[in-house]
Amino acid sequence: MDSIRACSVFRVKPNARDLTGVWQSDGIGTALGTYYIRVNGSDVFWLGESSDAGKAWMNVFHGTMKNNVIKGKWADLPLSASGGAGTIEIEYDAEKDILFLNKETGSFSARKWIRLER
Repeated sequence: MDSIRACSVFRVKPNARDLTGVWQSDGIGTALGTYYIRVNGSDVFWLGESSDAGKAWMNVFHGTMKNNVIKGKWADLPLSASGGAGTIEIEYDAEKDILFLNKETGSFSARKWIRLER
């Protein structure tokens, strides 16, 4: 007697709270960067560095996430050539697993981030 197996495939949407991992920003040359993001509850932290191992710029961020929107403050570190600081608002698109910049002050250059690894 032949048996039939039922199988279901579910596409699991990424959890908006699960942004912890390594992300890459858009940009050309040293505007391209890598961001190491950590989420703890509603708090979001990162260390970002330019593609030249942080020589052109290196920054830190702390903010809070409500729904899929992250708001907070960023600042360049003295390890790099940059000296900017300001505020940013980022939106997480869970369908595409991409972060988009909504608003910024202080000449923050990244506009979009894609996840490299969790």
